[in-house]
Amino acid sequence: MSAASTAKADLYSRDLSGVAWMVAPGSYPEDRLEAAFFEDGAVALRCSADPMGTVLFYTATEWHAFVCGLADGEFDEDMPVAVR
Repeated sequence: MSAASTAKADLYSRDLSGVAWMVAPGSYPEDRLEAAFFEDGAVALRCSADPMGTVLFYTATEWHAFVCGLADGEFDEDMPVAVR
């Protein structure tokens, strides 16, 4: 198993029972994306409408690349007009 695969497996094995989930204020519960931030920079995301459902995990490097992409406008053209 590669180091990247091991890192992802470690993320998905984390205990989420004591995690503080953050949500955007003013959004509708069925539309919310909740985020949990870990001390090592990793991030977990889930849908508020299904808190017991799938949780996606991102390493600190993956999250940093995503946030930088947002800031640089990399996703602007791909976003539906209604969301912009």
